[in-house]
Amino acid sequence: SVDATSAASTVLTSLSTAIAKVDAITGLTVTNTQSSAVIGNLLSKASGATVNAASMDATDLGHVAANIGGVGSITNLTLDSTMGADLISELLGTKTADASVDVDATGMSAAKLNAIGAAIAEIDAITGTLALTNGVNASAISSIYAEYTGTTSTVVATGMSSAQLNAIDGAKVAASGITGTFTINADVTSTQITALVAKTAAGATLTVDATGMSAAQITAVEVGIAVVDTLTGLTLTSSQSDTEIGTLLGSGAVGNTSVSVNATGMSTAQLVAVEGGIAKIAANGITGAIALAADGTGITSAVVDDLLG
Repeated sequence: SVDATSAASTVLTSLSTAIAKVDAITGLTVTNTQSSAVIGNLLSKASGATVNAASMDATDLGHVAANIGGVGSITNLTLDSTMGADLISELLGTKTADASVDVDATGMSAAKLNAIGAAIAEIDAITGTLALTNGVNASAISSIYAEYTGTTSTVVATGMSSAQLNAIDGAKVAASGITGTFTINADVTSTQITALVAKTAAGATLTVDATGMSAAQITAVEVGIAVVDTLTGLTLTSSQSDTEIGTLLGSGAVGNTSVSVNATGMSTAQLVAVEGGIAKIAANGITGAIALAADGTGITSAVVDDLLG
């Protein structure tokens, strides 16, 4: 057995060369000064070794992972896209301390980002160009954003679920950084709708299914209507202002005869706004108690005909 405490690099190299004759190594510290092969050889006979991973590349770290049983702790670890998802998972185990690992997310695949997210307690900071897709699960998205120090991430939202969309941190997304084809529905919070539409690129294809949406959610959609391509399932109520009603019914995202209206409690101004977009209202789509103040203030015979026709 060999006590390698304070052993020089040249000594460690010699020890590696004769590794077949070594039974056990204690007190070992390996660094990138040693070659990948030497690191692997030494760790194969070590117990409780310290790995100073500063400047170690994927090959070096592969040898560390392959001999993880001989490792006591890993320090100064930085992960990047050259390292596979399996390798990342193996390194982010009991050998790394909490909040001790740095990540350069540039070019990382969904599988690698999921591996990072699964061990987020061990991550100190995530930098680089973060690019998210629907392959990154909602939990990982949320965890990664918590440690991501940048504000220029991008999101290809194609196929993302409501849970994934809710996990996106809009404050850390680049301007027009959300692209792809995706749908926002009532499972996406009003606050999140506001954040998402604010960062959605003009070239994205965004569908909003407003079925079951609250007034706050519909207001958030109205504010971002410019980036909405298709708006379905919309029911207007007295909770929407006349301005909101006019904007929604005036949008090309809303198809003709597709909107329902519950007119109970609507003011004259709201009813006039509904009539202004009457082509968008479904046949027999106006329900509720309509209170017409036919005093000449906006209520014309045409308004009456359209609302009651």
